Amino acid sequence: MTLTLKSMAYFTTALRHGNIAKAAEELNIAASAVATAIDQVEATFGMTLVTRQRSRGIRPTASGVAVARKLERLLEEYRSVLAEGADLRQALSGTLRIGYYAPIAPAFLPGLLAASLPDLSAIALHLEACDNDGAQEGLLVAGSTRSCSSAKMSGQRSRLMCWWRRRPIASCPPGIG
Repeated sequence: MTLTLKSMAYFTTALRHGNIAKAAEELNIAASAVATAIDQVEATFGMTLVTRQRSRGIRPTASGVAVARKLERLLEEYRSVLAEGADLRQALSGTLRIGYYAPIAPAFLPGLLAASLPDLSAIALHLEACDNDGAQEGLLVAGSTRSCSSAKMSGQRSRLMCWWRRRPIASCPPGIG
């Protein structure tokens, strides 16, 4: 028999409460579903993991305590993987276009990019050299690629980094912003 994540969660919740009805209330399910999950976990391991006492709830056996600890760690790891996956889904991706003033950029641009964009694996970076007038003009024109402090991202999400203490300008894909 296969052990599902749902059965593991129901089992560990029931042991944490020491009561099937309280676990069912927390999980917003029927008490019979919790009892069935306990039976499934016990059948999977082929041993009694819980002692049921009608008026006093449930108590884990020594084996039940050990199994519950391992299942809790497994469920925590599962939740962690889901959270990391959500973070990855929201990571920056697409094309970042940055205009820079050519004479001074080598002194500060690499450090700014490294600090602001630590993971460039999903970003296509396009740098465009411009003169001082072009850089200043880029600060005033939304979506310009000729700006020292504005960025244009094409992709699912846009994020702006204001490297200087000036009002940033951005052109975002439709529906974002």
